[in-house]
Amino acid sequence: MDELSHVIEYLEKNASEFEIFHQKSRKFVAGIEKDQIKDMSYSWDDGYGVRVIINRGTGFSSCTTRESLMNSAKYAVKLAKLDDSEEAEGLPPSERYPVVTGTFDPAIQSMEVDDYVDLALSMIHGALDCTRDGGVEVLSGEVAGEINEVHIINSNGVEGIEKSTALGGLVEVKANSSTAYEFDVSRNSRLNFEDIGKRAARLALDSRNGIDVEDGVWDTILTPAAFDSILANTLYPSLSGESVYKGRSMLIRWLNEEVFPGLTIVDDGTLPEMLFTSAFDDEGSPSRRTTLVDQGVLVGFLYDHKYGKKSGNETTGNAFRENYGSQPHIKPTNICLEFNDITSDLMYDSAIMIHSFIGAHTANAISGDFSLEGRNAFLVENGDMKPLKSVMLYGNVYEVLKNIACFGKDERQVEHTISPSVRIRGMHLSG
Repeated sequence: MDELSHVIEYLEKNASEFEIFHQKSRKFVAGIEKDQIKDMSYSWDDGYGVRVIINRGTGFSSCTTRESLMNSAKYAVKLAKLDDSEEAEGLPPSERYPVVTGTFDPAIQSMEVDDYVDLALSMIHGALDCTRDGGVEVLSGEVAGEINEVHIINSNGVEGIEKSTALGGLVEVKANSSTAYEFDVSRNSRLNFEDIGKRAARLALDSRNGIDVEDGVWDTILTPAAFDSILANTLYPSLSGESVYKGRSMLIRWLNEEVFPGLTIVDDGTLPEMLFTSAFDDEGSPSRRTTLVDQGVLVGFLYDHKYGKKSGNETTGNAFRENYGSQPHIKPTNICLEFNDITSDLMYDSAIMIHSFIGAHTANAISGDFSLEGRNAFLVENGDMKPLKSVMLYGNVYEVLKNIACFGKDERQVEHTISPSVRIRGMHLSG
């Protein structure tokens, strides 16, 4: 009998319910600095997390070797016996998993050091090839690839095994005193790294010689990256069933009411090739499609097993861990936003366009208020774009979603958000 079997036998005798989460990950990073490859790093992570429930008390422990797994199991049992909070709601039952596609690319798994160096050089050359009027300098960046394996089992018959890959690049470029960055991430190896460099360079070049903008109320065009920055730090925490249960979400007051006219928001962990697609979440519940806002009406929230049961709902398959050493918490998978009005020309009238924000983490996750510095912002007038020196955007995420004028057609995924650029009516800005 191997060590894992001994641990399972021990937990079956000493715990009401138990879960063992095993994660292995490999990561390669080619670092970039000042137009050159700076370094190449490789990291390997392999570990176990053991979660135990005894009389509604929870214990958790982790380790980095299978030989230490029994000690972690015993420590988790001890902690569960000491936990008198009675917060535990059991562990998920065994259910059939959906078939998901496009989450593993063997080409990424077989990449060597030279492959990462070639991709990084391609990104650098893409930026430098855009030289005009004094040229550009590549300040920093990286090309990173990751291979991740997860194996989870629990005492209710759950067993999930999944292997996934990701590959991405980021580069920051300077043109005179103007800087800009671009990035892309994919589950497969078909990314165009040269294009990432070109996009960053063009944005830096276009941002030179900024002018001042008049303070006031403006229509504002947010790129997918800028839109995600606001949503991730305000809306998404409020969509968590834990926030709702603990009274930290303003959204609960609007359940089953029309709040965001024309907008539909869906969390879908089963979409092919998307960044957070998987067959199951990090406590072994099947991934699924969950409608949160349907044609403007707020209809639901995101749950893990614990807060689904506490709220009288089912899990939505949204339990995720930072790594094997942490317990699950609620996060979105792939948030898809759709709007009734779509246009290929968001610059149909005067507006301020913002490509990204600085300090989005300072937004208030409970109230939804934010005050953010726009980066690579432009004044749009008569179809022309003029760079701005600086701009501050003030507002509230719920007012933003109520005042969407239209969506563009340049859809991309940035972190958890799948969205095109968005035009918002009546935003408060200062230069």
